[in-house]
Amino acid sequence: MTSRLVKRITFTLPLKSTVEKVGVGSYLLHRSRTLDKEEWVLIEENLAEYEEYKAFLRKNGEKARKDPSSLDAFLHFTYHESGQKFVLCGFQGIHTEEQGYKLTTPCIHSVEKKYGLTDKGASGIKSVFAKHKCNNLCWNWPTPGDEIEDDKTCSNGEVADTNGEEADINDSSSDEKFDSVPIGGLAIHTTDNDSSVEDILSS
Repeated sequence: MTSRLVKRITFTLPLKSTVEKVGVGSYLLHRSRTLDKEEWVLIEENLAEYEEYKAFLRKNGEKARKDPSSLDAFLHFTYHESGQKFVLCGFQGIHTEEQGYKLTTPCIHSVEKKYGLTDKGASGIKSVFAKHKCNNLCWNWPTPGDEIEDDKTCSNGEVADTNGEEADINDSSSDEKFDSVPIGGLAIHTTDNDSSVEDILSS
């Protein structure tokens, strides 16, 4: 049963660069956010142009959809594999039966709070696990305890049903958007804090 439910999970690989020249078209398109010379940017495949693009798990751990157990277990795996130092969440992208999940722009909450403005530190980890329900893939992995908060926030005693079909939860209005400039099949992500870009890509 497990092998049928576990899906392959991959992430788009961003390339880091600085803007050397800003074309005239950048200003003529009247975008709310234009690129500036010497600004740090991340360049990656623009998954948002696919019809299948959707949010699966939000940055605070809320489910945007009911999905098989792979992403829930992967979220928990990142906390387990990091030695309980961080958790990866904010999963959005595309899903196909043939290739599994292809995701972009994840969020990291870390104990040291070192992964940029979206890293909410220990409180972010607690928030994620307060909404996480362990399933048959991750029920025996460690969860946040006294080293982060006073109470254990994951319902390890309850094993979630992992056989459900995909279905929308009635709150698609809060699906997260990121600040990007689409150019062809690429997405150019901008940041006002080049140190956060360095931290994420050098980790």
